Amino acid sequence: MGIVKYPQVADTPKHKCTTDDKRCHAAHMRYTLKLIVGRNRMCTRTCFEGEWKTILEKYPLNIYPRFKPRSPHHRQSSLLRGSVIDHAATKVGDVIKLQLHLSLLKDEYVKLQNYCSDLERKYSLAIAKHGEVNENGFLSKLLQIVGGLFNQDQYSDIKVKLDGQLISAHRFVLSARSDSWGVTSLFHADLLDWSMLNPDVGRAVLKWVYTDEVDFFDGDKFTLDLMCTANEFKLDELVTKCEKVLIASANINNCISLYTTACQMGANFLKEHCSGLISAHWNDFTPADFSSMNSALLFDVLKSQTNFPLHSAIRLHRDDVVFLFLIAFNNEETEIALKEIF
Repeated sequence: MGIVKYPQVADTPKHKCTTDDKRCHAAHMRYTLKLIVGRNRMCTRTCFEGEWKTILEKYPLNIYPRFKPRSPHHRQSSLLRGSVIDHAATKVGDVIKLQLHLSLLKDEYVKLQNYCSDLERKYSLAIAKHGEVNENGFLSKLLQIVGGLFNQDQYSDIKVKLDGQLISAHRFVLSARSDSWGVTSLFHADLLDWSMLNPDVGRAVLKWVYTDEVDFFDGDKFTLDLMCTANEFKLDELVTKCEKVLIASANINNCISLYTTACQMGANFLKEHCSGLISAHWNDFTPADFSSMNSALLFDVLKSQTNFPLHSAIRLHRDDVVFLFLIAFNNEETEIALKEIF
């Protein structure tokens, strides 16, 4: 590229001043030079010839430092500024994700507040109807007796086979919790075979049936197995307890697997929470994160989380989901979607 010669004063349109003010004329020339420099930064000494140079000496431009020779460290400074900008952009993205996560936690907090308020209301109604709770009353004694019957032979009329052992149980207690225990009729069965269950999970289920207490001490896998078993036996209250524990431990690393399990079991609270986490961290996931999710469920996720499900399915390398997309829409819509890609 050759030297760019800027127009001399004679070639520059005259400023129509009402007075013969040289300062006004100089201001006009300075403004013209700004326009020229703004269009082309390849400025050379030729643009300072003649009257331009005189004007610049009298009234220096505020952009004049741009034309000073660049220091040897200019490139390093530019790279440093670029890295600082990238770092700042990353920080902004992290802040947005944290804000979304905080929003989810606030929603859960509001739900818990509403739940506690509902419990307080019901408790107040119960107190008003039946009077103060008395530890020596019939209901309190009945609960204490039932809790004390866990794994006791007293009044036992059915056995549970678990981990090669026979555990004493009681039909009326099991029946009060659920009617689905894997047998046709609980009152005609003498044995419940739980040999296929994890021993810790089986004992936790029985303990909860009698005492309404669960020890969540073995991490998410234990809680997931317990929730699946509770769902199989239709123990809805135990499923809800497991959901609350899993919601508290949900994060970017396990939200996809928890979402899959929640969809399979119909655990709506856990599903809704994990869906919010997936949405907040959508750009952080890779194809490997969704490799274990079945095609129908992933298709529903893409429709709810993205504006272009077909594009996202291709990015995740899921041919089965692309096939579902093609058969879900008519030929015209499919052709339009393909044109958007290619």
